[in-house]
Amino acid sequence: MESIKKYPEDTELLEDVIIENKQAIEMANIYSGILSSMMGTFASVISNNLNDVMKILSVITIVMSIPTIVFSAYGMNLSPSGMPFSADKWGFFSGDIAVHTGEYCGSCDSVQEEIFF
Repeated sequence: MESIKKYPEDTELLEDVIIENKQAIEMANIYSGILSSMMGTFASVISNNLNDVMKILSVITIVMSIPTIVFSAYGMNLSPSGMPFSADKWGFFSGDIAVHTGEYCGSCDSVQEEIFF
């Protein structure tokens, strides 16, 4: 095999090429970090927008469920003797308060820990 003959100006050129190559690798690493940060920021913005949409949908769901609960209780085709507290003047409201109190107590962490753990 023949070896390539090296001239003094070739060593300077090769050193310049090596330096340029190292600088290009460093710039690629810098731009890679910048792109990673931008992707994280974009994902955060999308997550924040999704959060706002979910808040609005939750409010709409809650607002629409209140009339549904009230009208479903009065829309039952039962005889007065079939519904609890139907003979009492405040029967519906006392039953409603009892149900909501039970729901509230069931959702509290301290009550769940006392009952289930």
